[in-house]
Amino acid sequence: MPKAAPIHKRPQLTGNATKPVRVRSHNKEYRGTAHERGYTYKWQKFSSAWLRSNPLCIYCTNQGNVALATLVDHIQPHRGDTDIFWREGNHASCCNKCHNGPKQRAENIADKTGTDIKDVLKSIGMWK
Repeated sequence: MPKAAPIHKRPQLTGNATKPVRVRSHNKEYRGTAHERGYTYKWQKFSSAWLRSNPLCIYCTNQGNVALATLVDHIQPHRGDTDIFWREGNHASCCNKCHNGPKQRAENIADKTGTDIKDVLKSIGMWK
C-alpha cells in the first residue's frame, strides 16, 4: 500500500515573535529589485518588440543551432549603468540555456581577466 504524501505545515510563531526575515544570501551585495535595475514597463515593451523582430537565439545561431529566444540579453553587462542598458547594439536575442550557462561563464571570465566580453564570446564560438 502506498504511503501518504508528507504534510508540510507552516512554522508557528508564538508570543511577540516577528515574521522571519528573508535573507538574500545568494547576492554578496544586494543589487536592487529588477525595477530598480531598469527592468521597467518601458523595458518590457522594448524586449517584446525586440523578440518579435529577432525571434532566434543569436548565440545558438552562431554555433550552427536553432533555438527560439526567450529573453533579450545585454551583450555587455550594464551593472546598473542606464547608458549601457539602453545602448544601441548592446542587445541580443537569447534563449535561457545560453543566457544562464555559457554567457554567464563568459561574463565571469571577462570580469576576471579584464577582457572584452565579445572577445571571450568569440573564443568559445558564441560570437562572430
